[in-house]
Formats: sequence, structure tokens, C-alpha cells
Amino acid sequence: MLIDEMLLPDFISHFVSGDGSVSPSVYSHLTKAERLRLFITQTNGSYLKTLDVKSETKRNYSENKSGKFAFKSILPAAMAERLRKVAWRGGEFRFSNYKDFHSRLPKIEQVLSEARDYLSTKGLEQNPKFQRRLDDTVQGTGINYRVRAYVGGDNIKDCEPLVGFPANQKFYRAETPLFVGVILVKIGDQMKIVRLTQVDGD
Repeated sequence: MLIDEMLLPDFISHFVSGDGSVSPSVYSHLTKAERLRLFITQTNGSYLKTLDVKSETKRNYSENKSGKFAFKSILPAAMAERLRKVAWRGGEFRFSNYKDFHSRLPKIEQVLSEARDYLSTKGLEQNPKFQRRLDDTVQGTGINYRVRAYVGGDNIKDCEPLVGFPANQKFYRAETPLFVGVILVKIGDQMKIVRLTQVDGD
């Protein structure tokens, strides 16, 4: 998890539902602690998903689309199946209502924690094959830590509207080779993170 000093102190109050996994009506009823847990879960889930895509071997399109082999490139088969079953039901990371959120979130947190513990022993990102594929992605998309600037919170690419900011607020988006977009605002002489998003690479 990112250290607190890197984040805007009240960052969770500035977006509606993170990656859209819960509806605005459900998100509005979450406590501050639940919103923070959701943010951490979304961030860890996005990280694992990116590692999986960057590590996979060539798959049959229909099999890949169904999600049948998701996470098998990076996790033991049983752990990958648990992660798909509890978090990505039907291939989507979604909570249908608060009851669903309340019952499933602890299970998702548990399996994500197990997956992170497993991956921390593998050094996947230091693997030469993974590094070569990452380099190819960077060259192919031209991302390579690209930075963009936006004014206003309703037009940042790949990002739901950021609420609670003035219309003339300036935002910066740093796009990383791991397809994570970091949305920042300048507070005094420091840059603070408001949101992490996924990058589509265009």
C-alpha cells in the first residue's frame, strides 16, 4: 500500500466509486473505513490483473475472454480459481449492493493478501522475460511515464469525475508502464495522489 504522505489526506471523499465496482448509491452509504478498504482492494486487484496480463503466454481468445485462465500465469491454479470466484465473478469486479459488498469484501481481501504474499516470494517483476515484455509494451504504446495535465475533474481520461474540487482545479496524470494512471494535485509545493486508475495505452 502507498504510504499516507503520498496521498491527499481526504482523497477518498473526492471520487464516487473508484473503478465503478460499486454504484454511486452503494458507495454513498459506505463508511470512511469501508471506502478506504475498497480503495486498497481495487488497487491490489488492478496490480494483480496487470501482472497477469504482462506475464501470460498466448491464449485462445475465447478462453481468455471467458476468464477461465485468468491469473494462472502468476498464481497456483487453486489460488487463481479462488480469486476469480470470489472477486471476479463472471469476469467482472462488481458489488451488486451493500449486503454483497459487506459479505464478499473480507473474502476478497483475504485471497488478495495470500496472492500478494505468494508473489512477493517469486520476484516476478525482476524476471528477465517479464522485463522484456514490459519494455516491448513501453515502446509499443509510447507511455513510458507520460504526464498529462487537465483542468476540472470531469474530463480526466480513464477516470470517473472527481468531486469536491473547484471547476478550475488543475490535475496531473502520470501514466506508468504497468498501465497504472496516477492522478495528482499540487498542494503547496508538493504533489499529492488523488486517484489511481488503469491506463488503456492509447
